[in-house]
Amino acid sequence: MLKLFKKIDIYLDKKVPVLILLLSLILLRIPNFFEPYWYGDEAIYLTVGQGIKYGRSLYEGIVDHKTPIIYYLATVPSQIWFRVLNLAWMGVSTLLFYRLAKKILKNKKSAFIGSFIFVLLTTLPFLEGNIPNGELFVIGFVLAGVNLLLNSSYFNWLNNKKEIKNNDHLQLFAAGIFFGLAILTKVPALLDLAAFLTIGWFYLANCFLFKQKQFFKAFKTISLQFIFLGLGVLTPIILSILYFILLGVGKDYLQYGLLYNFRYTQSWQVAIEPAWLLTLFGLKAKLGMLVAFFLLLTVLGKKLSRQFKFMLSWLVLSLFATTLSNRPYPHYYQQLVPAFTLLLTYVLTNANQLLKQGKGRIKILIESGAFLLIFIFIFKLSIVLNFHPYPTFSYYQKFYQYSTGKISMNDYYQWFNPLTQDTYQVAQFVRDEQQREIFIWGTNPMLYALSKSIPAGKFTVSFHIKDVKAYDETMSSIKKVKPNIIVIMKNEAGDFPEFYQYLNNNYQLEKEYQYMDLYLKNNYVKQN
Repeated sequence: MLKLFKKIDIYLDKKVPVLILLLSLILLRIPNFFEPYWYGDEAIYLTVGQGIKYGRSLYEGIVDHKTPIIYYLATVPSQIWFRVLNLAWMGVSTLLFYRLAKKILKNKKSAFIGSFIFVLLTTLPFLEGNIPNGELFVIGFVLAGVNLLLNSSYFNWLNNKKEIKNNDHLQLFAAGIFFGLAILTKVPALLDLAAFLTIGWFYLANCFLFKQKQFFKAFKTISLQFIFLGLGVLTPIILSILYFILLGVGKDYLQYGLLYNFRYTQSWQVAIEPAWLLTLFGLKAKLGMLVAFFLLLTVLGKKLSRQFKFMLSWLVLSLFATTLSNRPYPHYYQQLVPAFTLLLTYVLTNANQLLKQGKGRIKILIESGAFLLIFIFIFKLSIVLNFHPYPTFSYYQKFYQYSTGKISMNDYYQWFNPLTQDTYQVAQFVRDEQQREIFIWGTNPMLYALSKSIPAGKFTVSFHIKDVKAYDETMSSIKKVKPNIIVIMKNEAGDFPEFYQYLNNNYQLEKEYQYMDLYLKNNYVKQN
């Protein structure tokens, strides 16, 4: 027995960094489980998930504008279970990141520091790490794909191996499947995939510039590697298309799950002066700058380390993904976290070695300077895009006050969102009346999610109805379902005369709240 305890003790000693990371993750996420239903995107996921559980076909019977995996993940019983799933997901993601960091940084201490930074950035409310947004699930899929490549010659070329061998096909295919799943969670994951394609690109460029005799062999090898990786990526995407076609909703999947994302990225207007600067935020200008950056990085050749070029490429491509729609939402910045954290830790580690040994001084200075320039660029760009992180200190302060009884539950809930009190009262009414289908004209998906109800039409918020001009379709759904309860958000603006006429003729005001009005169908007899 004593020998067994010694073995356990030795094993735990080796796992101390991992245990610290996971314990920190759990402790920092404790307040997540006490938050009310207050966050719009999360509530949309849960509402769509409820629709799927109630038998609605995704994209035909109930719709949002993202690829499907996030909605199937949200078919959990409630918000708290969605948070539990997020905790477990990020626990695994942290372990995968730690393994990747050890491989690239070649230093357990640096890998631990980088992984701890990763935990902070993906957990704290600063970048909405407390919310199960698509970006966090994308990170998990991407890191799973990367970890399948860690022992391949394709990835090990970054560690100054002489060549990439033509024997990594199965690993690349398997990794591609996870990248495909990431894309099916959120389309901008395509840019994470592109970052790992740069390894092959830089390998070819290195052969072309310095080992011309090996170029054609290298070209053949990399072409095969890309084919197997691409086949892996396409496998889950093609299967998803076939799945929705078999369900009879292939057209809807194409419209809302895939193509709508391109429209979404171009619909946001950046408020910036002078007006000519707006051209720099267009897709063509961004692509031009991206191409110029990679040409420069390619030409630099051996002036930068392979690891640095890969991590810098990943950071820039994820920045492109983050700013694709020019929206300043903090959770978009989560896509930057893996590459940014790796690169930051790598630069700090090398700077420390420079102070101790003085070797490779010029290369380290160039890499540090390049990282600093990119960091300044991201900071300036965030200001231009009007990026505002969520409060972090007050988030934990409010939780402490609530958990110690210094503020009431109502005050705590209202701190997150002023709609919360009204939403909880109306949700209780909907549950008491056992109504599965209601209609909300406005934006309050939290009410659907909390009351375990789904919209009478296919759209969860008025934004989508107005954006695709689905007024007639929505009215047809309302007339068909004839929901007993309709809620009108008082801040909703927009012409929908047919709806208001139908409302006035068939419904009566039951109760007026601060932010919303509750209507009941004429002659409806309340159950409670």
